[in-house]
Amino acid sequence: MLSSSINWNKALNLILRQNNMIITSPDPYIGQLQLIDIKSHEWPWYEEGWRTIREYNWRLWVESDVVIGFSCFKVIRGQAISELQLAKLCVRPRYREHGIGARLMDDLVSVCNKNGITMISTIVHEECKYLTWMKKHGFQAVNLIKELFPDTRDGIVMRRML
Repeated sequence: MLSSSINWNKALNLILRQNNMIITSPDPYIGQLQLIDIKSHEWPWYEEGWRTIREYNWRLWVESDVVIGFSCFKVIRGQAISELQLAKLCVRPRYREHGIGARLMDDLVSVCNKNGITMISTIVHEECKYLTWMKKHGFQAVNLIKELFPDTRDGIVMRRML
């Protein structure tokens, strides 16, 4: 159960103020990010994956040096379309079910709108427990990648057009 001392309206509105959320380097928080990832995904990134993420963009929601949630993405610019490729969107377990993931997604949509990006895409495990959440937030399954994951399960390409 969450502490009643948290003012959720105030906390949820913090994400709307960019200067409180944008952190260009995840380095000071990498340990927290790894733990949140492990508790969020059946197939979290391994240590090598965390070392090779320098080219990604990061949006961290941090309060009192505690990471509440984060997104990690790349922007791919093409001639016909620009795409935000979402690698991770995670919320610390004790802060889930309070709209924080939705606010992180809203933040990504805002990034897209400000930069002329017309699509958000990601790949998820075929048994991803967040598929319903993703569909609720405008994503549609558009492709299947056979045996993508270490357990030989398929990956589902999810896309949200803006």
